Amino acid sequence: MTEIVGVYANFEDLRNLLRSGAKDTMSAQHDDLLRQFCLDASRFIDRECRRTFYPRLATKYYAFPPHDAVLLVRDDLLEVESFTTQNGGVSVSASDYYLMCGERYDLQPYDRIVMKSDGNRPTLLFSGTPQRSQAVTGWWGYHEDWDNAWEDSGDTLQADVAAAATRLTVAGADQPDIWGVAPRFKEQALLRLDDELVYLVAREQSTALQVRRGVNGTTAATHTSGTVIYVYRPLGDIERACKRLAANLYRQRDKFGDELTALTELGQVAINRVVDASVRATIQRYERRQL
Repeated sequence: MTEIVGVYANFEDLRNLLRSGAKDTMSAQHDDLLRQFCLDASRFIDRECRRTFYPRLATKYYAFPPHDAVLLVRDDLLEVESFTTQNGGVSVSASDYYLMCGERYDLQPYDRIVMKSDGNRPTLLFSGTPQRSQAVTGWWGYHEDWDNAWEDSGDTLQADVAAAATRLTVAGADQPDIWGVAPRFKEQALLRLDDELVYLVAREQSTALQVRRGVNGTTAATHTSGTVIYVYRPLGDIERACKRLAANLYRQRDKFGDELTALTELGQVAINRVVDASVRATIQRYERRQL
């Protein structure tokens, strides 16, 4: 089974926020603690929001819909790779449907697939059983600007990469990105090579990246020298909330389990001490409502 990863704030940015000093003056144990807090904060946000904010390639199955022209996927759909109906018997062309969010065509992520009404499209049907009769393979996850979620790192592979390799050779791992921010590759980032996603474990040296291959539903493949390396950028609100929550976890790392009572618009609620008002507001904004 492919590994699923997604960290919304990296430990290097967190360390800078906490003004902990340069990496070479810090212990490995300290770095590991910051990495873990970034991961813990990311998964907490996922659980509280009831959705994920990293991309994943997967096939999801749905029952025959009550309306044969509208398939409510409900999951956060970013892009369709393939769509079949009639229990896999009929492939539906992208030219035969629209992706929509509610009643709008210009919002992402999408929550429904709507068949075009020109009379030439296939009808959503089932063969044998209506259960799992509709299959959608695509990219899933919450992002409001998927078309620009992958940013050119400003770097490319400097040597061919075999499918089994765990090291990428680059021109300058510590160099600035296209916005002038250094380093262009930060640990815990999600990278894309062609159609494969990889997780950045560490910058081993100025021209080498240690990675985990074929994550989030993708397959490790060979890539040629000159392949552009893209960096995934989660929503800014989620990145900031994750960084703030991870910083709070660090600052109050000896007080886990404490709670305080806060008065909110919803009344008195008990909240964990590390979840401040800013983080809570972000979670409430992106929380998936129960259907």
